[in-house]
Amino acid sequence: AAAAEVEAAISRLFTNAAYADKFGGTVQETTLQGVVMAVNEPIGVLAVLCPQQSPLLALVSLLAAALSRGNAVVLVPSFKYALLATDLYQVLETSDVPAGTWAWA
Repeated sequence: AAAAEVEAAISRLFTNAAYADKFGGTVQETTLQGVVMAVNEPIGVLAVLCPQQSPLLALVSLLAAALSRGNAVVLVPSFKYALLATDLYQVLETSDVPAGTWAWA
């Protein structure tokens, strides 16, 4: 069960990374020879409360979806599985995710 959850979490990361440069989840088509400009406006700072069911998958899914759309995230991990959030924190700390876009509560 744990291996399947890790595989699903990795799949969700790739899916959300693919949506990061799209507006509305799709590539915008131009009409004839006109110009189309799509502006991705983030909501702002989001608070994410993670459930205890599938803790890693929920944590990654909610965090990746919010970050890929340009939002800042305050993440509250599941109390029962807080160690997973600590491990993910270490991964994010050493990654190219900009500082200040995520915080743990």
